[in-house]
Amino acid sequence: MDKEVVLSLCGPSAETDVFRFDGVLPNGVAYKINDDGQFTFDKASFGCDDVICCTTHMIVYKHENVVFSRNVNKEISSKLVALPEQSSEVVACVGTDVDAAITIACFVREERDGSLPIIYPHIPEPKTIKVWRMESGWETIAVVTECAERLCISPNGQHVVFAVMKNHIPEEGERGNWFICATTPAATPQQFTIDAGRVGEIGFTANGSHILYTANYSMDRPITTHCPLFAVEMKGNDTTDVNKQQLTPSGSHVQVFVSPNEKELIYTLVEGTLEVSFHRRDLLSAEGETTFKYPVCCEHLGSDENGDFVYITESATIAPSLATSGGDLTVSKFSDVLEQFQIEVVSYTASDGTTIESFHCFTKDTKKDAPLLVNAHGGPAVPFPARRSLVMGNVRYTYRQLLAAGYRVIMPLFRGTLGYGDAFCQANINNQGVIDLQDIKDAVAFMGKSFDFGDNVGIFGGSYGGFMTMRALAMTDLFKGGVCMYGFIHSRMMTMEGGDPSWEEEYVGPVNVWPLTEKITKSDVFYNLGKIESPTLFLHGADDDICMPSASLVGYRSLKHRGIRTECVMYPGERHGFDKPEFQRDRDIRVLKWFNSIFL
Repeated sequence: MDKEVVLSLCGPSAETDVFRFDGVLPNGVAYKINDDGQFTFDKASFGCDDVICCTTHMIVYKHENVVFSRNVNKEISSKLVALPEQSSEVVACVGTDVDAAITIACFVREERDGSLPIIYPHIPEPKTIKVWRMESGWETIAVVTECAERLCISPNGQHVVFAVMKNHIPEEGERGNWFICATTPAATPQQFTIDAGRVGEIGFTANGSHILYTANYSMDRPITTHCPLFAVEMKGNDTTDVNKQQLTPSGSHVQVFVSPNEKELIYTLVEGTLEVSFHRRDLLSAEGETTFKYPVCCEHLGSDENGDFVYITESATIAPSLATSGGDLTVSKFSDVLEQFQIEVVSYTASDGTTIESFHCFTKDTKKDAPLLVNAHGGPAVPFPARRSLVMGNVRYTYRQLLAAGYRVIMPLFRGTLGYGDAFCQANINNQGVIDLQDIKDAVAFMGKSFDFGDNVGIFGGSYGGFMTMRALAMTDLFKGGVCMYGFIHSRMMTMEGGDPSWEEEYVGPVNVWPLTEKITKSDVFYNLGKIESPTLFLHGADDDICMPSASLVGYRSLKHRGIRTECVMYPGERHGFDKPEFQRDRDIRVLKWFNSIFL
Protein backbone atom coordinates (compact mmCIF):
# COMPACT_ATOMS: atom_id res chain seq x y z
CA MET A 1 0.00 0.00 0.00
CA ASP A 2 1.45 3.36 -1.02
CA LYS A 3 2.32 5.71 1.80
CA GLU A 4 2.15 8.84 -0.31
CA VAL A 5 0.07 9.60 -3.34
CA VAL A 6 0.25 12.81 -5.32
CA LEU A 7 -2.52 13.80 -7.68
CA SER A 8 -2.48 16.82 -9.95
CA LEU A 9 -5.74 18.65 -10.41
CA CYS A 10 -6.56 21.43 -12.82
CA GLY A 11 -7.47 24.52 -10.84
CA PRO A 12 -10.15 27.05 -11.75
CA SER A 13 -7.83 29.23 -13.79
CA ALA A 14 -5.78 26.66 -15.67
CA GLU A 15 -2.99 26.44 -13.13
CA THR A 16 -2.24 23.06 -11.57
CA ASP A 17 -2.75 22.43 -7.88
CA VAL A 18 -0.99 19.49 -6.24
CA PHE A 19 -2.50 17.66 -3.29
CA ARG A 20 -0.83 15.09 -1.10
CA PHE A 21 -2.67 12.07 0.26
CA ASP A 22 -1.76 9.90 3.22
CA GLY A 23 -2.66 6.66 1.50
CA VAL A 24 -4.76 4.92 -1.07
CA LEU A 25 -7.10 1.98 -0.81
CA PRO A 26 -6.18 -0.94 -3.08
CA ASN A 27 -8.92 -0.05 -5.56
CA GLY A 28 -7.48 3.41 -6.07
CA VAL A 29 -9.65 5.45 -3.70
CA ALA A 30 -7.46 8.03 -1.99
CA TYR A 31 -7.93 9.03 1.61
CA LYS A 32 -6.44 11.52 4.02
CA ILE A 33 -5.98 11.50 7.76
CA ASN A 34 -6.89 14.92 9.12
CA ASP A 35 -5.05 16.55 11.97
CA ASP A 36 -7.92 15.48 14.20
CA GLY A 37 -7.33 11.80 13.36
CA GLN A 38 -10.32 11.34 11.08
CA PHE A 39 -10.23 9.63 7.71
CA THR A 40 -11.87 11.72 5.04
CA PHE A 41 -12.81 11.27 1.41
CA ASP A 42 -14.52 14.60 0.88
CA LYS A 43 -13.45 18.16 0.21
CA ALA A 44 -11.24 18.21 3.29
CA SER A 45 -9.13 15.49 1.68
CA PHE A 46 -8.68 17.02 -1.70
CA GLY A 47 -8.93 20.77 -1.20
CA CYS A 48 -11.84 20.66 -3.61
CA ASP A 49 -15.61 20.72 -3.62
CA ASP A 50 -16.28 17.01 -3.84
CA VAL A 51 -14.91 13.61 -4.77
CA ILE A 52 -16.70 10.90 -6.67
CA CYS A 53 -15.14 7.45 -6.48
CA CYS A 54 -15.91 4.93 -9.21
CA THR A 55 -14.12 1.57 -8.85
CA THR A 56 -10.54 2.13 -10.09
CA HIS A 57 -11.31 5.62 -11.35
CA MET A 58 -11.95 8.84 -9.56
CA ILE A 59 -13.65 12.04 -10.57
CA VAL A 60 -12.92 15.23 -8.67
CA TYR A 61 -14.41 18.66 -9.08
CA LYS A 62 -12.84 21.82 -7.77
CA HIS A 63 -14.62 25.11 -8.11
CA GLU A 64 -16.03 25.12 -11.66
CA ASN A 65 -13.88 22.34 -13.13
CA VAL A 66 -14.35 18.58 -13.29
CA VAL A 67 -11.18 16.49 -13.33
CA PHE A 68 -10.89 12.79 -14.16
CA SER A 69 -8.14 10.56 -12.82
CA ARG A 70 -7.73 7.07 -14.22
CA ASN A 71 -5.61 5.90 -11.32
CA VAL A 72 -4.70 7.93 -8.26
CA ASN A 73 -1.47 5.97 -7.87
CA LYS A 74 -0.18 7.87 -10.91
CA GLU A 75 -0.09 11.53 -11.70
CA ILE A 76 -2.56 11.08 -14.54
CA SER A 77 -5.45 13.47 -14.56
CA SER A 78 -7.20 15.56 -17.11
CA LYS A 79 -9.77 18.29 -17.07
CA LEU A 80 -13.06 17.01 -18.42
CA VAL A 81 -15.44 19.93 -18.47
CA ALA A 82 -16.43 23.13 -16.72
CA LEU A 83 -19.49 22.84 -14.52
CA PRO A 84 -22.55 24.98 -15.26
CA GLU A 85 -22.94 28.06 -13.10
CA GLN A 86 -25.09 27.56 -9.98
CA SER A 87 -24.52 23.80 -10.12
CA SER A 88 -24.79 21.56 -7.06
CA GLU A 89 -24.74 17.91 -6.03
CA VAL A 90 -22.46 16.77 -8.84
CA VAL A 91 -22.55 12.99 -9.34
CA ALA A 92 -20.84 10.81 -11.91
CA CYS A 93 -20.37 7.26 -13.07
CA VAL A 94 -17.66 5.67 -15.14
CA GLY A 95 -17.29 2.15 -16.46
CA THR A 96 -14.58 -0.21 -15.23
CA ASP A 97 -12.80 -0.24 -18.58
CA VAL A 98 -10.09 2.33 -19.21
CA ASP A 99 -11.96 3.80 -22.16
CA ALA A 100 -15.41 3.49 -20.59
CA ALA A 101 -17.84 6.36 -21.01
CA ILE A 102 -18.23 8.96 -18.29
CA THR A 103 -21.58 10.46 -17.33
CA ILE A 104 -21.86 13.49 -15.06
CA ALA A 105 -25.10 14.84 -13.63
CA CYS A 106 -25.95 17.81 -11.42
CA PHE A 107 -28.67 20.18 -10.35
CA VAL A 108 -28.56 23.72 -11.76
CA ARG A 109 -30.64 26.59 -10.47
CA GLU A 110 -31.06 30.11 -11.74
CA GLU A 111 -29.18 32.78 -9.85
CA ARG A 112 -31.56 34.72 -7.66
CA ASP A 113 -31.74 38.48 -7.86
CA GLY A 114 -31.03 39.58 -4.32
CA SER A 115 -32.36 43.07 -4.99
CA LEU A 116 -35.96 41.89 -5.47
CA PRO A 117 -38.51 41.79 -2.64
CA ILE A 118 -38.98 38.50 -0.81
CA ILE A 119 -42.64 37.50 -1.05
CA TYR A 120 -44.63 35.04 1.07
CA PRO A 121 -46.16 32.55 0.56
CA HIS A 122 -43.07 31.21 -1.10
CA ILE A 123 -43.42 29.90 -4.64
CA PRO A 124 -40.87 27.12 -5.23
CA GLU A 125 -38.47 28.04 -7.99
CA PRO A 126 -37.58 25.44 -10.62
CA LYS A 127 -34.14 24.04 -11.17
CA THR A 128 -32.87 21.72 -13.86
CA ILE A 129 -31.09 18.41 -13.95
CA LYS A 130 -28.24 18.57 -16.44
CA VAL A 131 -26.21 15.64 -17.73
CA TRP A 132 -22.83 15.69 -19.48
CA ARG A 133 -21.37 13.06 -21.79
CA MET A 134 -18.28 13.36 -23.94
CA GLU A 135 -20.19 12.94 -27.18
CA SER A 136 -23.06 15.34 -26.42
CA GLY A 137 -21.80 17.84 -23.84
CA TRP A 138 -24.19 19.34 -21.32
CA GLU A 139 -27.89 18.64 -21.87
CA THR A 140 -30.96 19.50 -19.82
CA ILE A 141 -32.89 16.34 -19.09
CA ALA A 142 -35.63 17.63 -16.77
CA VAL A 143 -36.97 20.60 -14.85
CA VAL A 144 -37.67 19.86 -11.19
CA THR A 145 -38.72 21.74 -8.08
CA GLU A 146 -36.19 23.52 -5.89
CA CYS A 147 -37.14 20.96 -3.21
CA ALA A 148 -35.23 18.28 -5.16
CA GLU A 149 -31.99 17.10 -3.53
CA ARG A 150 -29.80 14.05 -2.77
CA LEU A 151 -29.01 13.30 -6.40
CA CYS A 152 -27.58 9.88 -7.25
CA ILE A 153 -26.71 8.31 -10.61
CA SER A 154 -27.05 4.69 -11.70
CA PRO A 155 -23.92 2.65 -12.48
CA ASN A 156 -24.62 2.77 -16.22
CA GLY A 157 -25.47 6.47 -16.19
CA GLN A 158 -28.91 5.94 -17.69
CA HIS A 159 -30.95 7.12 -14.70
CA VAL A 160 -30.73 9.44 -11.73
CA VAL A 161 -32.69 9.23 -8.51
CA PHE A 162 -33.34 12.03 -6.05
CA ALA A 163 -35.59 13.12 -3.21
CA VAL A 164 -38.24 15.80 -3.38
CA MET A 165 -38.74 17.24 0.08
CA LYS A 166 -42.14 18.27 1.42
CA ASN A 167 -40.92 21.72 2.48
CA HIS A 168 -38.55 24.07 0.68
CA ILE A 169 -37.31 25.06 4.14
CA PRO A 170 -35.04 22.37 5.67
CA GLU A 171 -37.15 20.24 7.97
CA GLU A 172 -36.04 18.37 11.07
CA GLY A 173 -38.41 15.64 9.89
CA GLU A 174 -36.85 15.51 6.39
CA ARG A 175 -40.18 14.39 4.93
CA GLY A 176 -40.18 13.64 1.23
CA ASN A 177 -40.39 11.01 -1.51
CA TRP A 178 -37.95 9.40 -3.92
CA PHE A 179 -38.06 10.04 -7.67
CA ILE A 180 -36.37 8.50 -10.71
CA CYS A 181 -35.59 10.09 -14.07
CA ALA A 182 -33.92 8.89 -17.27
CA THR A 183 -30.80 10.83 -18.30
CA THR A 184 -32.16 11.67 -21.74
CA PRO A 185 -33.35 15.11 -22.92
CA ALA A 186 -36.96 16.01 -22.08
CA ALA A 187 -37.28 13.11 -19.65
CA THR A 188 -40.12 13.05 -17.13
CA PRO A 189 -39.26 12.31 -13.48
CA GLN A 190 -41.46 9.72 -11.81
CA GLN A 191 -42.19 9.39 -8.09
CA PHE A 192 -41.59 5.79 -6.97
CA THR A 193 -42.37 6.00 -3.23
CA ILE A 194 -45.64 6.94 -1.55
CA ASP A 195 -45.62 8.72 1.83
CA ALA A 196 -42.02 7.71 2.50
CA GLY A 197 -41.85 9.91 5.61
CA ARG A 198 -38.28 10.73 6.51
CA VAL A 199 -35.97 10.04 3.58
CA GLY A 200 -32.30 9.36 4.22
CA GLU A 201 -29.72 8.02 1.79
CA ILE A 202 -30.09 6.37 -1.62
CA GLY A 203 -27.89 4.32 -3.93
CA PHE A 204 -27.81 1.48 -6.43
CA THR A 205 -26.56 -2.05 -6.37
CA ALA A 206 -23.29 -2.41 -8.25
CA ASN A 207 -25.03 -3.79 -11.34
CA GLY A 208 -27.95 -1.36 -11.13
CA SER A 209 -30.54 -4.10 -10.67
CA HIS A 210 -31.99 -2.54 -7.50
CA ILE A 211 -32.31 0.84 -5.84
CA LEU A 212 -31.34 0.90 -2.16
CA TYR A 213 -32.69 3.65 0.10
CA THR A 214 -33.51 4.48 3.70
CA ALA A 215 -36.88 5.87 4.79
CA ASN A 216 -39.25 5.34 7.70
CA TYR A 217 -42.66 5.70 6.00
CA SER A 218 -43.87 7.63 9.03
CA MET A 219 -45.64 10.90 8.35
CA ASP A 220 -46.66 11.61 11.95
CA ARG A 221 -43.35 10.76 13.66
CA PRO A 222 -40.66 11.11 10.98
CA ILE A 223 -38.03 12.48 13.38
CA THR A 224 -38.19 9.82 16.09
CA THR A 225 -38.85 6.74 13.96
CA HIS A 226 -35.75 4.92 12.73
CA CYS A 227 -35.23 4.52 8.97
CA PRO A 228 -34.71 0.94 7.75
CA LEU A 229 -32.98 0.06 4.49
CA PHE A 230 -35.23 -0.91 1.58
CA ALA A 231 -34.64 -2.36 -1.89
CA VAL A 232 -36.84 -1.96 -4.95
CA GLU A 233 -36.27 -3.54 -8.33
CA MET A 234 -34.94 -1.08 -10.87
CA LYS A 235 -37.52 -0.74 -13.67
CA GLY A 236 -36.77 2.73 -14.97
CA ASN A 237 -39.80 5.00 -14.80
CA ASP A 238 -41.91 1.97 -13.92
CA THR A 239 -40.05 1.57 -10.62
CA THR A 240 -42.40 1.43 -7.63
CA ASP A 241 -42.18 0.74 -3.92
CA VAL A 242 -45.29 -1.45 -3.93
CA ASN A 243 -43.15 -4.57 -3.63
CA LYS A 244 -40.30 -3.01 -1.68
CA GLN A 245 -38.25 -5.35 0.48
CA GLN A 246 -37.12 -4.24 3.92
CA LEU A 247 -33.53 -5.34 4.41
CA THR A 248 -32.84 -4.16 7.97
CA PRO A 249 -34.91 -4.37 11.18
CA SER A 250 -37.34 -1.65 12.19
CA GLY A 251 -36.17 0.45 15.12
CA SER A 252 -32.53 0.31 14.04
CA HIS A 253 -30.34 3.01 12.52
CA VAL A 254 -28.51 2.27 9.26
CA GLN A 255 -25.14 4.02 9.41
CA VAL A 256 -23.58 2.68 6.19
CA PHE A 257 -24.75 0.58 3.27
CA VAL A 258 -22.89 -0.37 0.11
CA SER A 259 -23.31 -2.89 -2.68
CA PRO A 260 -19.79 -4.06 -3.62
CA ASN A 261 -20.96 -6.22 -6.53
CA GLU A 262 -24.09 -7.42 -8.27
CA LYS A 263 -25.20 -9.80 -5.48
CA GLU A 264 -23.78 -8.76 -2.13
CA LEU A 265 -24.69 -6.13 0.44
CA ILE A 266 -22.68 -4.71 3.32
CA TYR A 267 -24.41 -2.57 5.90
CA THR A 268 -23.68 -1.20 9.37
CA LEU A 269 -26.25 -0.72 12.11
CA VAL A 270 -25.86 1.44 15.20
CA GLU A 271 -26.93 -0.60 18.22
CA GLY A 272 -26.64 1.74 21.18
CA THR A 273 -23.05 2.93 21.05
CA LEU A 274 -21.85 -0.06 19.01
CA GLU A 275 -21.56 -0.30 15.23
CA VAL A 276 -22.17 -3.79 13.86
CA SER A 277 -21.51 -4.55 10.19
CA PHE A 278 -23.28 -7.32 8.31
CA HIS A 279 -22.27 -9.07 5.10
CA ARG A 280 -25.11 -10.46 3.03
CA ARG A 281 -24.14 -12.73 0.12
CA ASP A 282 -27.59 -12.45 -1.38
CA LEU A 283 -28.99 -8.93 -1.43
CA LEU A 284 -32.58 -10.03 -0.83
CA SER A 285 -31.96 -12.86 1.63
CA ALA A 286 -30.55 -12.79 5.17
CA GLU A 287 -29.78 -16.49 5.03
CA GLY A 288 -26.09 -17.06 5.72
CA GLU A 289 -25.56 -13.43 6.69
CA THR A 290 -22.36 -12.87 8.69
CA THR A 291 -20.84 -10.03 10.68
CA PHE A 292 -17.45 -8.37 10.32
CA LYS A 293 -14.95 -8.43 13.16
CA TYR A 294 -14.47 -4.68 12.81
CA PRO A 295 -17.31 -2.33 11.84
CA VAL A 296 -17.43 -0.74 8.39
CA CYS A 297 -17.48 3.00 9.08
CA CYS A 298 -17.42 4.34 5.52
CA GLU A 299 -19.07 3.32 2.25
CA HIS A 300 -15.78 3.35 0.34
CA LEU A 301 -14.50 -0.21 -0.05
CA GLY A 302 -11.30 -1.59 -1.50
CA SER A 303 -10.12 -5.17 -1.98
CA ASP A 304 -6.81 -6.86 -1.27
CA GLU A 305 -4.86 -9.67 -2.93
CA ASN A 306 -6.89 -12.26 -0.99
CA GLY A 307 -10.17 -10.94 -2.30
CA ASP A 308 -11.13 -9.51 1.10
CA PHE A 309 -12.83 -6.13 1.38
CA VAL A 310 -10.67 -3.31 2.74
CA TYR A 311 -12.38 -0.48 4.59
CA ILE A 312 -12.13 2.18 7.28
CA THR A 313 -12.99 1.09 10.81
CA GLU A 314 -13.14 2.78 14.17
CA SER A 315 -14.46 2.22 17.69
CA ALA A 316 -14.03 3.56 21.20
CA THR A 317 -10.72 1.70 21.49
CA ILE A 318 -9.54 1.78 17.86
CA ALA A 319 -8.65 5.09 16.24
CA PRO A 320 -9.51 5.35 12.51
CA SER A 321 -7.70 2.44 10.85
CA LEU A 322 -7.80 0.09 7.88
CA ALA A 323 -9.46 -3.30 8.34
CA THR A 324 -10.33 -6.22 6.07
CA SER A 325 -13.35 -8.48 5.99
CA GLY A 326 -10.91 -11.29 6.80
CA GLY A 327 -10.32 -9.72 10.22
CA ASP A 328 -6.95 -8.03 9.65
CA LEU A 329 -6.35 -4.61 11.14
CA THR A 330 -3.78 -1.98 10.20
CA VAL A 331 -3.77 0.41 13.13
CA SER A 332 -3.06 4.04 12.34
CA LYS A 333 -0.32 5.86 14.15
CA PHE A 334 -1.10 9.27 15.57
CA SER A 335 0.83 11.80 17.55
CA ASP A 336 1.27 11.34 21.28
CA VAL A 337 -1.08 14.27 21.80
CA LEU A 338 -3.93 12.57 19.92
CA GLU A 339 -3.23 9.18 21.44
CA GLN A 340 -3.77 10.48 24.95
CA PHE A 341 -7.43 11.32 24.31
CA GLN A 342 -9.58 8.42 25.52
CA ILE A 343 -13.29 7.62 25.32
CA GLU A 344 -15.18 4.90 27.16
CA VAL A 345 -18.83 3.94 27.35
CA VAL A 346 -20.36 3.82 30.82
CA SER A 347 -23.86 2.67 31.77
CA TYR A 348 -25.91 4.00 34.64
CA THR A 349 -29.42 3.63 35.97
CA ALA A 350 -31.70 6.64 35.64
CA SER A 351 -34.08 7.67 38.42
CA ASP A 352 -36.94 5.66 36.90
CA GLY A 353 -34.82 2.51 36.46
CA THR A 354 -34.02 2.95 32.76
CA THR A 355 -30.48 2.04 31.69
CA ILE A 356 -28.73 4.97 30.01
CA GLU A 357 -25.33 5.03 28.34
CA SER A 358 -22.87 7.89 28.34
CA PHE A 359 -19.51 8.68 26.81
CA HIS A 360 -16.77 9.41 29.32
CA CYS A 361 -13.84 11.32 27.82
CA PHE A 362 -10.50 11.90 29.53
CA THR A 363 -6.73 11.63 29.19
CA LYS A 364 -4.20 9.62 31.15
CA ASP A 365 -3.37 12.83 33.02
CA THR A 366 -6.94 13.79 33.97
CA LYS A 367 -7.05 14.23 37.73
CA LYS A 368 -9.66 12.57 39.89
CA ASP A 369 -10.91 15.96 41.09
CA ALA A 370 -10.96 17.56 37.62
CA PRO A 371 -14.04 19.69 36.89
CA LEU A 372 -16.76 17.79 35.02
CA LEU A 373 -18.18 19.24 31.80
CA VAL A 374 -21.41 17.83 30.39
CA ASN A 375 -21.88 17.95 26.62
CA ALA A 376 -25.61 17.96 25.92
CA HIS A 377 -25.73 16.58 22.40
CA GLY A 378 -27.77 17.97 19.54
CA GLY A 379 -30.57 16.36 17.61
CA PRO A 380 -31.73 14.90 19.85
CA ALA A 381 -32.79 12.17 17.38
CA VAL A 382 -29.24 11.45 16.24
CA PRO A 383 -27.15 8.26 16.63
CA PHE A 384 -23.83 8.42 18.44
CA PRO A 385 -21.64 5.36 17.87
CA ALA A 386 -18.58 5.26 20.10
CA ARG A 387 -15.59 6.44 18.05
CA ARG A 388 -12.17 7.66 19.07
CA SER A 389 -12.47 10.54 16.62
CA LEU A 390 -15.16 12.05 18.87
CA VAL A 391 -12.45 13.04 21.34
CA MET A 392 -9.84 13.66 18.63
CA GLY A 393 -12.07 15.90 16.55
CA ASN A 394 -12.61 19.63 16.55
CA VAL A 395 -15.45 20.17 14.08
CA ARG A 396 -18.89 19.60 15.62
CA TYR A 397 -18.23 18.36 19.15
CA THR A 398 -14.97 19.80 20.31
CA TYR A 399 -13.35 18.20 23.36
CA ARG A 400 -9.66 18.29 22.54
CA GLN A 401 -8.82 21.64 24.07
CA LEU A 402 -10.95 20.87 27.13
CA LEU A 403 -9.37 17.47 27.74
CA ALA A 404 -5.87 18.81 27.18
CA ALA A 405 -6.59 21.54 29.74
CA GLY A 406 -7.48 18.93 32.34
CA TYR A 407 -11.27 18.78 32.23
CA ARG A 408 -13.31 15.58 32.27
CA VAL A 409 -16.14 15.46 29.70
CA ILE A 410 -19.23 13.28 29.48
CA MET A 411 -21.94 13.04 26.83
CA PRO A 412 -25.05 11.31 28.23
CA LEU A 413 -27.07 9.57 25.51
CA PHE A 414 -30.32 10.65 27.07
CA ARG A 415 -33.78 9.63 26.00
CA GLY A 416 -34.55 10.95 22.55
CA THR A 417 -31.30 9.60 21.06
CA LEU A 418 -31.39 7.33 17.98
CA GLY A 419 -29.90 3.83 18.11
CA TYR A 420 -31.88 2.46 21.06
CA GLY A 421 -35.18 1.70 19.34
CA ASP A 422 -38.20 3.84 18.53
CA ALA A 423 -39.67 3.81 22.05
CA PHE A 424 -36.46 5.23 23.56
CA CYS A 425 -36.21 7.86 20.85
CA GLN A 426 -39.83 8.91 21.33
CA ALA A 427 -39.63 9.03 25.14
CA ASN A 428 -39.11 12.80 25.23
CA ILE A 429 -42.13 13.66 23.08
CA ASN A 430 -44.12 16.15 25.19
CA ASN A 431 -41.31 15.73 27.69
CA GLN A 432 -38.40 17.74 26.33
CA GLY A 433 -36.19 19.32 28.91
CA VAL A 434 -37.77 17.10 31.55
CA ILE A 435 -37.01 13.40 31.19
CA ASP A 436 -33.82 14.03 29.19
CA LEU A 437 -32.67 16.65 31.70
CA GLN A 438 -33.22 14.13 34.47
CA ASP A 439 -31.05 11.66 32.53
CA ILE A 440 -28.29 14.29 32.48
CA LYS A 441 -28.62 14.95 36.20
CA ASP A 442 -28.48 11.22 36.88
CA ALA A 443 -25.32 10.96 34.76
CA VAL A 444 -23.62 13.64 36.88
CA ALA A 445 -24.66 11.83 40.05
CA PHE A 446 -23.30 8.55 38.68
CA MET A 447 -19.94 10.11 37.80
CA GLY A 448 -19.79 11.64 41.27
CA LYS A 449 -19.57 8.15 42.77
CA SER A 450 -16.16 7.62 41.14
CA PHE A 451 -14.66 11.11 40.87
CA ASP A 452 -14.20 14.06 43.20
CA PHE A 453 -15.32 17.02 41.12
CA GLY A 454 -17.75 18.15 43.84
CA ASP A 455 -19.82 21.08 42.62
CA ASN A 456 -17.40 21.93 39.80
CA VAL A 457 -19.77 21.01 36.98
CA GLY A 458 -20.41 22.88 33.73
CA ILE A 459 -22.54 22.21 30.69
CA PHE A 460 -22.33 23.04 27.00
CA GLY A 461 -24.00 22.02 23.76
CA GLY A 462 -25.22 23.03 20.32
CA SER A 463 -28.64 23.06 18.65
CA TYR A 464 -30.87 20.89 20.86
CA GLY A 465 -27.85 20.73 23.15
CA GLY A 466 -27.94 24.53 23.27
CA PHE A 467 -31.56 24.35 24.36
CA MET A 468 -30.67 21.72 26.95
CA THR A 469 -27.82 23.88 28.24
CA MET A 470 -30.20 26.78 28.81
CA ARG A 471 -32.84 24.49 30.26
CA ALA A 472 -30.37 22.92 32.68
CA LEU A 473 -29.10 26.33 33.84
CA ALA A 474 -32.67 27.57 34.34
CA MET A 475 -34.23 24.54 36.01
CA THR A 476 -31.39 23.28 38.23
CA ASP A 477 -28.60 24.71 40.36
CA LEU A 478 -26.28 21.85 39.40
CA PHE A 479 -24.11 23.77 36.93
CA LYS A 480 -21.72 26.63 37.69
CA GLY A 481 -21.79 27.88 34.11
CA GLY A 482 -22.48 26.97 30.52
CA VAL A 483 -21.92 27.58 26.84
CA CYS A 484 -25.00 27.67 24.61
CA MET A 485 -24.23 27.23 20.90
CA TYR A 486 -26.89 27.89 18.23
CA GLY A 487 -29.74 26.81 20.49
CA PHE A 488 -33.41 27.78 20.79
CA ILE A 489 -35.50 29.03 23.69
CA HIS A 490 -39.10 28.99 22.40
CA SER A 491 -40.56 26.21 20.21
CA ARG A 492 -43.44 28.21 18.68
CA MET A 493 -41.20 31.18 17.93
CA MET A 494 -38.66 28.84 16.28
CA THR A 495 -41.44 27.27 14.21
CA MET A 496 -42.88 30.53 12.97
CA GLU A 497 -39.60 32.34 12.44
CA GLY A 498 -37.78 29.44 10.78
CA GLY A 499 -40.72 27.94 8.90
CA ASP A 500 -40.24 24.26 9.85
CA PRO A 501 -43.42 22.89 11.48
CA SER A 502 -42.21 19.28 11.71
CA TRP A 503 -40.29 19.76 14.97
CA GLU A 504 -43.14 21.21 17.00
CA GLU A 505 -45.76 18.97 15.41
CA GLU A 506 -43.91 15.86 16.51
CA TYR A 507 -42.51 16.88 19.88
CA VAL A 508 -45.22 19.27 21.12
CA GLY A 509 -48.40 19.25 19.04
CA PRO A 510 -50.24 21.06 16.22
CA VAL A 511 -48.75 24.44 15.32
CA ASN A 512 -52.14 26.06 14.65
CA VAL A 513 -53.28 26.01 18.29
CA TRP A 514 -53.70 29.49 19.84
CA PRO A 515 -53.48 30.78 22.48
CA LEU A 516 -50.49 28.81 23.71
CA THR A 517 -51.37 26.46 26.54
CA GLU A 518 -49.18 25.40 29.45
CA LYS A 519 -48.74 22.02 27.75
CA ILE A 520 -47.29 23.77 24.69
CA THR A 521 -44.92 26.05 26.59
CA LYS A 522 -43.89 23.84 29.52
CA SER A 523 -40.48 23.04 28.00
CA ASP A 524 -39.71 26.53 26.70
CA VAL A 525 -36.70 28.21 28.28
CA PHE A 526 -37.97 31.68 27.44
CA TYR A 527 -40.35 31.80 30.39
CA ASN A 528 -37.59 30.69 32.79
CA LEU A 529 -34.71 32.91 31.65
CA GLY A 530 -35.09 34.85 34.89
CA LYS A 531 -34.04 31.76 36.86
CA ILE A 532 -30.56 31.56 35.32
CA GLU A 533 -27.89 32.74 37.75
CA SER A 534 -24.77 31.13 36.22
CA PRO A 535 -22.33 32.72 33.73
CA THR A 536 -23.43 31.85 30.20
CA LEU A 537 -21.66 32.25 26.86
CA PHE A 538 -23.71 32.30 23.63
CA LEU A 539 -22.19 31.36 20.25
CA HIS A 540 -24.29 31.46 17.09
CA GLY A 541 -24.03 31.58 13.31
CA ALA A 542 -25.40 34.89 12.05
CA ASP A 543 -27.13 33.16 9.11
CA ASP A 544 -28.56 30.20 11.04
CA ASP A 545 -31.90 29.28 9.43
CA ILE A 546 -32.75 26.39 11.77
CA CYS A 547 -32.30 27.81 15.27
CA MET A 548 -32.59 31.53 14.76
CA PRO A 549 -29.80 33.86 16.01
CA SER A 550 -32.48 35.84 17.85
CA ALA A 551 -32.63 33.04 20.45
CA SER A 552 -29.05 33.70 21.54
CA LEU A 553 -29.54 37.47 21.48
CA VAL A 554 -32.66 37.20 23.65
CA GLY A 555 -30.87 34.88 26.05
CA TYR A 556 -27.83 37.15 26.22
CA ARG A 557 -29.82 40.36 26.75
CA SER A 558 -32.07 38.80 29.37
CA LEU A 559 -29.02 37.86 31.45
CA LYS A 560 -27.16 41.11 30.82
CA HIS A 561 -30.06 43.24 32.08
CA ARG A 562 -30.14 41.16 35.24
CA GLY A 563 -26.42 41.57 35.87
CA ILE A 564 -25.51 37.93 35.13
CA ARG A 565 -22.08 37.56 33.49
CA THR A 566 -22.66 36.75 29.84
CA GLU A 567 -21.28 37.24 26.34
CA CYS A 568 -22.66 36.62 22.86
CA VAL A 569 -20.66 36.02 19.68
CA MET A 570 -22.25 36.01 16.21
CA TYR A 571 -20.16 34.44 13.44
CA PRO A 572 -20.79 36.11 10.06
CA GLY A 573 -21.67 33.81 7.17
CA GLU A 574 -22.10 30.78 9.43
CA ARG A 575 -25.34 28.88 9.59
CA HIS A 576 -26.29 26.00 11.90
CA GLY A 577 -22.83 25.15 13.17
CA PHE A 578 -19.41 26.57 12.44
CA ASP A 579 -17.71 25.43 9.24
CA LYS A 580 -14.91 27.95 8.78
CA PRO A 581 -11.67 26.75 10.41
CA GLU A 582 -10.90 30.21 11.77
CA PHE A 583 -14.28 30.33 13.50
CA GLN A 584 -13.87 26.79 14.82
CA ARG A 585 -10.59 27.83 16.41
CA ASP A 586 -12.17 30.96 17.81
CA ARG A 587 -15.02 28.88 19.26
CA ASP A 588 -12.59 26.43 20.87
CA ILE A 589 -10.57 29.20 22.48
CA ARG A 590 -13.65 31.02 23.75
CA VAL A 591 -15.22 27.87 25.22
CA LEU A 592 -11.98 26.96 27.01
CA LYS A 593 -11.45 30.49 28.33
CA TRP A 594 -15.05 30.66 29.51
CA PHE A 595 -14.82 27.50 31.58
CA ASN A 596 -11.36 28.45 32.83
CA SER A 597 -12.81 31.72 34.11
CA ILE A 598 -15.34 29.73 36.10
CA PHE A 599 -13.31 26.83 37.44
CA LEU A 600 -9.73 28.13 37.72
